[in-house]
Amino acid sequence: MRVPVLKQVDVIVVGGCTGGVAAATALAKAGLKVFMGVPETYFGADICKFARLWQDVEGATAKKLLGNAKKGAPLRPMDVKRKLDEAVVAAGIDFLFGVMPADVIVEDAEKIGGVMFTSKTGAFAVRGKVVIDATWEASLWRTTGLSMRKWNGGDVEFTRVLFGTQADDAKAKGKKLTPFAKEKLDAWAYSTTLRVKSDTPEAWAEAEAQMRDRFWSKQLAGSSDASFYLPPHGVIHKSEPCEFGKNGLPLDAFKTLLPNVYVIGPSANVSRKAAAKLADASVAIAEGEKLGKLLAKELPRIAACAANASVGGFHGAMPQEACSDPRMLREAVEWIEGEAVAPELPVLAEMDVVVVGGGTGGAPAGIAAAREGAKTLVLESLHGLGGVGTLGYITVYYHGFRRGFTSEITHALWKWHGEGFDTACWNAEHKAEWFRQEIRKAGGQVWWNAIVSGAVMDGTRIIGVIVNTPWGRGIVKAGMVIDATGNADVAAAAGAPTTVVSEHDLAVQGTGLPPKPLRPAYTNTDYTFTDDTDGLDTTRAFVVARQKFADRFDLAQIVDTRERRQIVGDVTLTPLDVYTGRTWGDAICLSRSNFDSHGFTVHPLFFVLPPDRTELDAWTPIRTFLPKGFQGLAVTGLGLSAQRDVMPVLRMQPDIQNHAYVLGIAAVMALKTGHDFRAIDIKALQRRLVEKDILPSPALLMADVDVIADERVAEAVFGDLNNHAELAAIMSSPATALPLLNSRMEVETDAGMRLRIAKIMAVMGDANGAKPLQKAATAGWDTGWDYTGMGQFGRSMSPVDDAIAGLAMLGDATAAKKIFAQAEKLTAKDAFSHFRALALYGEAIRNKACAKALAELLMKPGIAGHCWTSLNEELGDIPESTIDTATRNRSLRELFLARALYRCGDCDGLGERILTDYTHDIRGHFARHAAMVLRDAK
Repeated sequence: MRVPVLKQVDVIVVGGCTGGVAAATALAKAGLKVFMGVPETYFGADICKFARLWQDVEGATAKKLLGNAKKGAPLRPMDVKRKLDEAVVAAGIDFLFGVMPADVIVEDAEKIGGVMFTSKTGAFAVRGKVVIDATWEASLWRTTGLSMRKWNGGDVEFTRVLFGTQADDAKAKGKKLTPFAKEKLDAWAYSTTLRVKSDTPEAWAEAEAQMRDRFWSKQLAGSSDASFYLPPHGVIHKSEPCEFGKNGLPLDAFKTLLPNVYVIGPSANVSRKAAAKLADASVAIAEGEKLGKLLAKELPRIAACAANASVGGFHGAMPQEACSDPRMLREAVEWIEGEAVAPELPVLAEMDVVVVGGGTGGAPAGIAAAREGAKTLVLESLHGLGGVGTLGYITVYYHGFRRGFTSEITHALWKWHGEGFDTACWNAEHKAEWFRQEIRKAGGQVWWNAIVSGAVMDGTRIIGVIVNTPWGRGIVKAGMVIDATGNADVAAAAGAPTTVVSEHDLAVQGTGLPPKPLRPAYTNTDYTFTDDTDGLDTTRAFVVARQKFADRFDLAQIVDTRERRQIVGDVTLTPLDVYTGRTWGDAICLSRSNFDSHGFTVHPLFFVLPPDRTELDAWTPIRTFLPKGFQGLAVTGLGLSAQRDVMPVLRMQPDIQNHAYVLGIAAVMALKTGHDFRAIDIKALQRRLVEKDILPSPALLMADVDVIADERVAEAVFGDLNNHAELAAIMSSPATALPLLNSRMEVETDAGMRLRIAKIMAVMGDANGAKPLQKAATAGWDTGWDYTGMGQFGRSMSPVDDAIAGLAMLGDATAAKKIFAQAEKLTAKDAFSHFRALALYGEAIRNKACAKALAELLMKPGIAGHCWTSLNEELGDIPESTIDTATRNRSLRELFLARALYRCGDCDGLGERILTDYTHDIRGHFARHAAMVLRDAK
């Protein structure tokens, strides 16, 4: 397997605990190049993950990194994370969140060559001379296969922190902590000793489950992401475990059996008494800074790693773990070869059903499979279940079919909430905990902080996944797998065909990353685009959001994206299917919503008639969840197979909860037959779904029907052409409709109707209606449209824009001279839609006049120069609004014009220069699209 090398640096720091940040900044201050790979979505896990916020900050460096907090007062999570962000960015350190260590790269004579990382998008490497493991559990060291000090299980003390209230368990005795003064929020710490059977992910997950079972309350405002514990053992070095002396810890405390690999934190080569002291952030920072300064002196004497080395000692480099991060694939500084040595990865568990992701779809799928009696494991990368509806704080149903399993959720949350419960809203803490309790009650397991980076395959059948945990990485074998990542990550790892909208167009639904409310509450944002497959993009989203919401208590740990990577399934739904009421013999879900597009649309139907607020029903067949050509895998949520404009109808939380629950049942049915999802008795499944009220009973009588009667098409053609259903019928039946449209055009006298007919004919490829479009396209600019995210309904192009776009679809250059004469009047103050229409037209007819006009537009003041290739550029331009669209409008306009200019033959290389700059933009969709345009031209 070829693995991309993202960076070549001097020092690699794995993990974001405060000691690691101190070491990294000290090394960078000495002029060394440093890279940090952090499993969490923030720095400071040793403080924030365990809510160890009640620490006295002592020492100059600690106060610089964490702030000079009042003695005895708790630190605020947002402040800790934001200040550490600022320190790392200011030091010029490259870093990524959401990445886990896979192994160190060991070369000849045990010389360190770097680190292999994994993420949700597979494996990548960073080359370096020295490695520092700054994770709490020595996660990197565990991957090397070299031993830690012997520990075969035993008693471990855990502490869980609750915000806002005490635990419901009257026997639980908590320690009341100093309140958060600004927020007027109380907190309690609960400690107990539990028996941990072994040093395995499963055993640690069970301990965490027991802590959550006991210490919880329906009145809580929040809790620590994980229960604090002191690692019961450290790494082995040649010396005995070290102790603190007069000058702190000796260098041997951080050394390992591999030269130039160091471990800092409580899992270092120290006694457990010293580990408890090192767990204090101020002490960790002091020791980390000291280690950084010592290594800065040593580094000049360490030889550089060989540039052509292959991966040695990397356990589990598999073709099914190949990197799918588009930026890494484009920007790799080199490639290294790794052997496919999957058998070296330990088998961590063998399950009937594995659900990857515990979000809106994953939790229901896990509940269903466990209730069916299957041995079920949910692998969740964060600390709670429910996804955007809990950890993302979008705690209100917009639309959706709210019966079935969704109704069960609503009823349960109503019982927990009591009086005044609104069935369309919920408490995020309640919902996340109810999901967890239901999985556990049914006998299922949840592993937290577990990142799945690859798939284990038998031909085209998935038989397991590669999972990375704080306690090591390995394989979880599975009879059936449900990809509930929302980003089709497992499907992509397995090699299934997938698609991302920005590979083809820039019509991306807007997204945001909300502040975490002090008490559970609805928080919805839309101020950016984020590509979930791009590690740099998701990382920058967290850093920018912590600056944007600096005065808030904390930040959510999940980006509320509305559009992600999708599979190419056995069936792909389209807006035409929805509007014509198409039925399917294998329908398993009824989805219900309007076209809340959070942006602009691209389907030809909406060029003719823009979407409105009308609520629609869509029957969803099981085939939309099955990757074409692959077995043993179903994909839920935003990853299902559908044309991107129809996704707003399909992505409502009630519907995802219902269809994912169905897939959990279907997985067990398939498992019992020993076959695939495609082999189950679909009618037997549908009868169960009717009983559960997930599926209305008429679905039992449905068959695949996509043919519309000719008389219905004729009625639509000679109607008012102002109804989505009738237009969809026309567009679904071109052989019948086009002759009739031509006939009507010949006799129609109303100018408005002639234009409407012309638009329909244009999107269907018939140029006989071009004249009305030419006239409308050259009538002078009307009121255009600027990109709108939140609350976007109706037009996203003006009537003049529509006409120009219609001519583009036909490749009609007749009116080009007049259209580009109009273009001369546009300035940076004009609406984005006018520029988009011109760009579509220019790249359709592609002549020198187009190129000249587009270049002149790009050179006008304010039109170009909106690319961000570094974090600092975006940090210097953060709008206050939570639904801002200004930055997106500017870049969309520039990219559309540059793309069209380049495709028209360019002008003095202007288009190519702009596109090349955007390939390095920190916003992933912009970078992906610019790279696609340049790549396709070659």
